[in-house]
Amino acid sequence: MKANLIRITYDAVYVEELKERGTRGKFKAMAFLSYIHDTELGQYHSTRYYADVWGVCNATAWAWINDFNDADSGEVR
Repeated sequence: MKANLIRITYDAVYVEELKERGTRGKFKAMAFLSYIHDTELGQYHSTRYYADVWGVCNATAWAWINDFNDADSGEVR
């Protein structure tokens, strides 16, 4: 049986920079990858959904989503 594979492009440098920030950065890096996966598949969810999935408050999820979108334009926070 052949698996259905998709190619997802992401900023590996951004992910590595997040991971270098310690445990919280590694957690944010995983959140970034899950967010990019969803957007690449055309699945757009609410901030509350991501807050629940990532185990953070709504304000943190909103800030992270903004950071992730800024990372696409070359800014890193």
